[in-house]
Amino acid sequence: MPKEDWWEKHLKKQQEEASYALMKIKADLMILRDKFKFKNHIIEAEYSGSGDCGDINGFSIVPRNHECNNICKWNAHTLTEFLKEEFNYEDSVRVRRENRLNNIFENLQENIYSILTYDWYNNEGGQGTVKLDIDNLKIDIDGSYNVQHEFDCSEAGQVTSFNLNESV
Repeated sequence: MPKEDWWEKHLKKQQEEASYALMKIKADLMILRDKFKFKNHIIEAEYSGSGDCGDINGFSIVPRNHECNNICKWNAHTLTEFLKEEFNYEDSVRVRRENRLNNIFENLQENIYSILTYDWYNNEGGQGTVKLDIDNLKIDIDGSYNVQHEFDCSEAGQVTSFNLNESV
């Protein structure tokens, strides 16, 4: 099979997976907005990787106006406090909602991998933030990848040869 055929098939499959993931992300954001009342918030997912592996490092739920100091890093402890303080959920409701929210955030994590189509995890790696705007159903990706440059150390003034018979 010619290289172009393989590459074209790869790009087409990647685009199809990204399109499907975008539909699933939209559905989850609509549930967060309409059912859980996560209005005026942005979800930020930080990611990084190198050496052939990468991860989404976590989620933050950030108030749109950034005036509130209650930024929730996504884990069980802070989620409980976040739901109590930000949304005034009662304990019985909170447990059910935490379980559903954990499922939504696991889905978001999986689908974000599918929309990050650039090579951010191989070789020198990369990093970035995916911002999910719940109110406007918009996604912004601020990402980068790392490139290693090599320079001859003599260009930085490094002596590159020593004759110990002469200089000691």
